[in-house]
Amino acid sequence: MSVPRRALVLALLLTACGGTPERDAGPPLAVDAGPPPPALRAAAVAIDITPEPGITIVGFGNRTSTEVRDPLEAAVLLLERDHERIGIVTLDLPGIADWHAMMIRQRVSLAIGADLEHVIVVASHTHSAPMIGDDAWSRRTMDALTAAAATLPGQLAPATIGAGEARVSFDVNRRLVVDGEAIYGPDFDGPHDSRVRVLRVRGEDGALLATVVHAVCHPNILRGPNSTLISADFVGDARALRGD
Repeated sequence: MSVPRRALVLALLLTACGGTPERDAGPPLAVDAGPPPPALRAAAVAIDITPEPGITIVGFGNRTSTEVRDPLEAAVLLLERDHERIGIVTLDLPGIADWHAMMIRQRVSLAIGADLEHVIVVASHTHSAPMIGDDAWSRRTMDALTAAAATLPGQLAPATIGAGEARVSFDVNRRLVVDGEAIYGPDFDGPHDSRVRVLRVRGEDGALLATVVHAVCHPNILRGPNSTLISADFVGDARALRGD
């Protein structure tokens, strides 16, 4: 009877090694893969920063506000991995002066225990809100934002993060060149950025913790000087539709 080549090779190997071992060699040696990669932890908080009507709102000219259409919001997202922390601060404001952005970064960085260089501050650029300055509302807003940020380190919990990108079809360049002069008007052939980038953070149980959206668009649905309403504009409406 012929012996299969595979069995013959195995038999020769056993013979060369001195026969079958008398005892079990035990489990294979464990390979040290090193420590597991550091886990992401996250925490987020949002607060209402809506002022009372009567405050000056800006955007294509200043005007005195008469009522609140929808609330203004400020939010802080804290991300931590391998003892490094990043803070993202968003505010429903027309903009933030350099000196005030630095003040916010300094106060928030101390509140969350992050390096100053790791704190990002952005404004939605709504045309229906006040600018932060040195008035009573601005001071209350700064204090409330700092206090809210200070709660985040104690709330850090395991999280997952994901990113995606899509495009919109309604954006358009608003500078139309007529006879060599730029005027306000839609230029459908002009340069514009249609990308919408989304960063979504979920807790360990899958619950939505925070969503950060970046889109190049002008929050001026209420038509600037024609409106005296306090509003986050379409940013607020989009935020109201957030879901899982």
